[in-house]
Amino acid sequence: MFLPAGTSSSEDGYWCSEQDARDTLAMVRTYKQQAKAWESAYEELRAEVTTSNEQFRSRLQELEDAINAERRANKRNLFLYAVGAFALGFIAGR
Repeated sequence: MFLPAGTSSSEDGYWCSEQDARDTLAMVRTYKQQAKAWESAYEELRAEVTTSNEQFRSRLQELEDAINAERRANKRNLFLYAVGAFALGFIAGR
């Protein structure tokens, strides 16, 4: 708070010159602008990370689906090979 020279106050406190008050106000405004810039940058980065995580999860799910499909195909082929080997052994054993 700025009080011109010679003014008395009913409250105790720290009083400064007009220039000090202006400098303090400029500093507070600068810090506020910097804080808003940091908050904005944080939100942008958070959005990028969230998007990246969603893409990663999607790709991971696609990979898991592909692996599971390959496993099912391999089990099917193994069963067919086993049946074929059994049949071949049965025919050869006759």
